[in-house]
Amino acid sequence: DRTGTIEKKRQSRMQLAGKAEKVVETYESLMKKHAENQTELTKCETALKEALARKETADKRSQVNDLDSYLAELKRGAQVDKETVTKLKMRIAGLNQEQERLAKLINIAKPASMPELKV
Repeated sequence: DRTGTIEKKRQSRMQLAGKAEKVVETYESLMKKHAENQTELTKCETALKEALARKETADKRSQVNDLDSYLAELKRGAQVDKETVTKLKMRIAGLNQEQERLAKLINIAKPASMPELKV
């Protein structure tokens, strides 16, 4: 369905059933979401830096090419797999997109006397 009528009908049925509530975002709620998003973004960035640092130190240690030392590194959990790093990078990219979206909405919803939010 290219016109979106099915989705509109679904939304109206959900509203009639009382399941879907429309949440009206205010300037304050958008600012709260923006702050929460910013804190999560900094947490993810620090986790990524720590993961990359652990990976770097594990790579330096494993240059000896000793199987026993490599297995000891795995048991200690010093090795960081690519999946973890990729997930963190994707999460950071998603949070950055959300930051930009929230900044646009905040600038639209801001009171007239407030300065514009810079990203």
